[in-house]
Amino acid sequence: RLMALREDYDRGRIPPNGLILVASADVQGAAIYVEVLALGADRQSWVVEALVLDGDTTDHKSGAFAKLNALYEKQWPDSFGGQRRIDAFGVDSGFRSHVVYAWCRERPNTFALKGGDGWSRQPIGMPQLVDINLGDKKIANGASVYMVGGWSLKGGFYADLRKPRVVEGAETEPVGACHFGSWLDEVYFVQLTN
Repeated sequence: RLMALREDYDRGRIPPNGLILVASADVQGAAIYVEVLALGADRQSWVVEALVLDGDTTDHKSGAFAKLNALYEKQWPDSFGGQRRIDAFGVDSGFRSHVVYAWCRERPNTFALKGGDGWSRQPIGMPQLVDINLGDKKIANGASVYMVGGWSLKGGFYADLRKPRVVEGAETEPVGACHFGSWLDEVYFVQLTN
């Protein structure tokens, strides 16, 4: 069903209704999975890019992290002839935490994220300093991690995916409509729904 909802818009271009550009990354042993979204009014979203950055993830300056940095630095074309950078970049720190902290520490508007279980968790928590020195003191301006309430966010997201869309007979696009480019393949949708 979701593949049938794909729309014909340009990969890598911010659509006209995209107000904010965000990215999220999931670090694995030999790759980093990245998705770039444009967010608009009424929580609507457009997938602008979805990539697997192959390479070693043990060093925040090389391998897949060097490719992640290139994505962070990229200027994204919008639908009005302008260029924009990513407004906020979240990186899951559940794996190779120290490497994620080092990468985020060096870049503004990047956030180390850590998922938390439970329905009562808020969607995003207050930052907690995670850098400590040998005297067990927190380092000022060190890396921070933000706890993310994954259960409630996923529940809301999957509810949004089930809402009827205009192409399916709805009068208007629903609040939280998720727009997918025609360039997204079946592997993307399998990962999204599993």
